[in-house]
Amino acid sequence: MHPKNHITVQFPGDLMEYSWMRPKDTGLNVDIFVDDGGAYIRHGEPLLLWVRNGYEKAVGEFIPISVSSIPEILDDSITCHLKESDIQAVRHFIVINMILLREFANRRISHIEFFDAIRNSSVSSNITRIDLDDDNYYFCALSGDKTGLPLTIYIDQGRFVRSLKHTLWVYIPVCYDYIETVVPITVDDNPRLLCDPDKLKVSMDDIQTIISFIKVNRKHLENIADGIEDIVEFVNSLEKT
Repeated sequence: MHPKNHITVQFPGDLMEYSWMRPKDTGLNVDIFVDDGGAYIRHGEPLLLWVRNGYEKAVGEFIPISVSSIPEILDDSITCHLKESDIQAVRHFIVINMILLREFANRRISHIEFFDAIRNSSVSSNITRIDLDDDNYYFCALSGDKTGLPLTIYIDQGRFVRSLKHTLWVYIPVCYDYIETVVPITVDDNPRLLCDPDKLKVSMDDIQTIISFIKVNRKHLENIADGIEDIVEFVNSLEKT
């Protein structure tokens, strides 16, 4: 088993166990290689993807990044030759596509299904199920270009009903750059941010904008969580207003 923070890959041999995804597939500026058949199990590693450590195809060094709610580089010894913004974009890609990446790695979806889901540039590409924690509460990510909000928000599709742990929440990220972690806002008569706002790198004006959105759309959010309303129809209605 590799040490946690020194996972390496031999190019090109080890990457035969991964699917190559080019920028045209992902919208990223770099090539990534994703587990398509349980390589992480065979090698005793956490689930991860490999990022080419450069922008030319000749580059044979790769950066391992964990597929998790807080994606981290799993090789402390590597020198990154990518722009920080591109690394952040990969982290964001992992978070919003985490369920797809897990399903693909565990052979629960086919290559065609996986690549079609990632490539799809319609509404569904901005409504992505993510695993916000280890208790399998799945949410839909709605990007700002669909809602008009300054941040991506995460809409509950009914897991709270099964959990019996809390009332209905909408999640927001703690910063603008990428989804490092998320915090909840209640969906009720008086939406409340359930954390200390001083811990966020998000302006209070933007938080208030999201709270106003929740107030206006409370019934829709409740119906989506209860399985009464389709989230794609909701997003389409937002685009028309």
